[in-house]
Amino acid sequence: MYRSNPQRQETVAWKTLHSSEKADTLLIEAGNTNVKLYFKAKKLLVSKNQTDQHVSNVFYEKLEKSISSLLSQDIESVAWTAVNKEVHDSIHAILSGLPSHNICLQDHHGGLKTLLGAQHIHGIGTDRLLNALGSREFVRQTMSMVPTNTPIVSVDAGTATTIQLLNSVGELVGGYIAPGLQSQLNALHREAPALEHFNVSDFDTEELQTIPVEENTLRAPTTTKSAILAGVLTPLVSQIRTIVADIQQINLNVSVVISGGNGRPVYKALQQQYMNENIYMFFVPDINAFGIQCFVEHLSTQS
Repeated sequence: MYRSNPQRQETVAWKTLHSSEKADTLLIEAGNTNVKLYFKAKKLLVSKNQTDQHVSNVFYEKLEKSISSLLSQDIESVAWTAVNKEVHDSIHAILSGLPSHNICLQDHHGGLKTLLGAQHIHGIGTDRLLNALGSREFVRQTMSMVPTNTPIVSVDAGTATTIQLLNSVGELVGGYIAPGLQSQLNALHREAPALEHFNVSDFDTEELQTIPVEENTLRAPTTTKSAILAGVLTPLVSQIRTIVADIQQINLNVSVVISGGNGRPVYKALQQQYMNENIYMFFVPDINAFGIQCFVEHLSTQS
């Protein structure tokens, strides 16, 4: 069955838990280019210059100032993760010696795998585990519209695009890793400098929908900009659609959770294509932070 209004929602997951008075934990999620700090209804962003290969003094000072400003509030613990080693070491140095309870998620990698039933997956990063956990708990805890035992496709569109697959009982089955949208755009311009360099934020996915179409004619982008967008976006969207179609051979209902700094165009492109009422699609940019909070709550139940 199909209809013109698929189940989809754009939301900010971390506010779901951080609106609570019990939310006394500072969450820190550090990617390759940005460090995001979350405390209750506040979110601070500290950006690293994308051309810098190493952590600069300016970046370190900005990060230290931002963390210190939050730690001056009534915070009982800090839970954090960092995919970049230098950023990881910087955060570790800033937090060392602080009275707050310090939880580094990399130190709980095994616990995350156990919680997700992912012991069979080798070499998976903590960021992907948090993405899977955040997506699972978001669907379970906040989306009553989604039928129980619904498999989840969790897409994190950042510097790299990762796709995590969770089965009907919430176990992490495995996934995929590919260059991120912006990484592809940067590489294309570096190898073919005659082509204009674009940022993901420059694109409006509706451009792909304005191509004149006549019956029985081919459809394709008609500008260089839209051709580049289609070149990096269409393969990812097609892969997601293929994964969803494969899952629907086993389970008709599927949840798709899109996140990450480059997630919005992916979400919009899927919105324009999906008309299936059995697809429950959500754009949740901060799902990894939600995963951190969920794991912190899990740890509190084990103590």
